[in-house]
Parts: sequence; structure tokens; C-alpha cells
Amino acid sequence: MKISGVFKLLLPLSLSAARVLSIDEFTVRRGFVKLNNLLISRKFQNRLPVNRLLVLLPSCLQDSECPHRLLFRLKCCTNCGNCDLGRIIVLKKQLGFMLAIASGGRFARKITAELKPDLIIAAACEYDLSQGLCELDTPLFGIFIRQPEGPCIDTRISLKKLKQALQVFRLKETGCL
Repeated sequence: MKISGVFKLLLPLSLSAARVLSIDEFTVRRGFVKLNNLLISRKFQNRLPVNRLLVLLPSCLQDSECPHRLLFRLKCCTNCGNCDLGRIIVLKKQLGFMLAIASGGRFARKITAELKPDLIIAAACEYDLSQGLCELDTPLFGIFIRQPEGPCIDTRISLKKLKQALQVFRLKETGCL
């Protein structure tokens, strides 16, 4: 059974038990993502060409005041520094991984079906990452976003954690970060 199948069975049971035990739902979801990341890291460490990795980001990483809609046009980014996307686009150009921005779960599934990556490094909130683990057939490594302005607006990602994840999964011959 794939990891996603196990999580699909265990996550709802764990969330029900958490409610009974008065444990925060996001603590359970965060734990599932961390366990998944450990398993995925061991399975895929240094085994994939970087061009088979998809970095999947939520649209809420884009600065809410940005005049450019990057959801379908990453090349329109001016790398102004108001959000993390410009630096990630530069990193994509340097290393060659696939990069996509999704506005929600349905769009994330569509992107994954079209690009057919061997592995997804996804950045999202606890809820979206844990749901993605259950719904996607493609192995997923999750990076939690920070929400300084609240959910779904002007969120942030740790570029250090993204670079560390890329370093773990890509083949050594593809260069250094």
C-alpha cells in the first residue's frame, strides 16, 4: 500500500480521536506531514533528477498588492522582493526543477496530472498539505507556510527549507545549491 493510502485511512481516524481527546486538529495534521516527510526523504534521497521534481506553491504566497497575476504566468514576476516567489523563480532557473502555482486542491491535482512529476515538494498550510497527502498519487514532501497576515493572504515560505528539500531529493550530478 502506498503512503497516501495509509494516510487516507489513518488521518480521518486520528482527527476523530483528536477531537475526543481535545487535541488540536492542526497538531495532528502537522504530525502526519512530518511523518510523511521522513518516509519520503528516506525513499527518494538523491534518487531523482531535479527536472522530475515539481515545486508546487499556493497562490497566497504572492503579494496581495502585486499588479501581476502569476498563477498562469510566472514569467511576469518582476522579483520586486515583496514576496518569496521571485527568489523561487530565480532558483528554478538555476536548478531546473518544475514550478507551478495552484489556487487550490483541484488545480493542484490538475497540474500534477499534466506534469507527471516523480515527486512533489509542496508548500501549504497544515490542512492543504495533509489533504494533498491523502488525495495525490504522486509522492509529496510538505513544507509548511507561515501566515503572518492570517490564512490565505501574503503567506511566506522558508527558502532555507525549500533549498534543503531540493538538496535531499535531487541527484548529486545536477550541481550544488
